Amino acid sequence: WEAQQEPWDGPALLVWSDGKWVGACLDRNGLRPARYLVTKKGLVCMMSETGVLTNLEENDILEKGRLGPGQMIACDLTEGE
Repeated sequence: WEAQQEPWDGPALLVWSDGKWVGACLDRNGLRPARYLVTKKGLVCMMSETGVLTNLEENDILEKGRLGPGQMIACDLTEGE
């Protein structure tokens, strides 16, 4: 049976930074919740569940979504993008 299946290490979200960039990458199975939002003021938030930030108004949110299997989100801290 082991020869027919790839090993599974469980759900993982890898978060990284080098001082110029910050990002997160979801594993290939995509089982860990990884939701993000971007506000009009440029705040980028990554969380496992929605509703974590209760002090944000819906009209202040520019974009929101979730990472799928193997997807990555990254922000350039020097350029603000």
